Amino acid sequence: MARKFSLAYLTIPGVNPMDQIKIAKEAGYDFVSLRTIPMHLPGEPEFLPQKDPKLFNDIKNALKEYDMPLMDIELARIRPDLDINEYEPAFEAAAKLGATDVLGSVWTRDRKWYTETAGKVADMAKKYGLKFNIEFLPWAGVRNVQEDITLIDDLRRDNVFVMVDTLHAGRAGVTGDELARRRSCWP
Repeated sequence: MARKFSLAYLTIPGVNPMDQIKIAKEAGYDFVSLRTIPMHLPGEPEFLPQKDPKLFNDIKNALKEYDMPLMDIELARIRPDLDINEYEPAFEAAAKLGATDVLGSVWTRDRKWYTETAGKVADMAKKYGLKFNIEFLPWAGVRNVQEDITLIDDLRRDNVFVMVDTLHAGRAGVTGDELARRRSCWP
């Protein structure tokens, strides 16, 4: 199977979705990934098609015009101070735009709580036919590939996978050999 590549939001942060879609096409990417779940960072623009019908239609038209599939939306964070129910409208809009995946991460070390909450997010994603990909980050709640795999094993859901960002994998000390041994945990 040939590898496919998606232009991630953080490659060109702050760019509006229509321009990001055009850039993805012009740069030869196979997919585009959009941030439609805000992080509420200072100065971060919010592109929320789930709340803005015009933006939704503009994104839909750009995806069609550039023949660029939407791979995923981000960032469904698992954090005690965030209401995961706010993700559902984003999941619904993403599915209507043709997305197949949601990117998420865990920001607490309370394993029991984050496992239960990640299960709820996974179930919500599945309701819209979406896979839930959990990214490990060495400074977050799920810090390495083994913790991510343990979470996925504990969840026992068929739509949950490990998301490997090679930058964070390197920071977490994950080797290529370790990733090769664990390929069954991602799509």
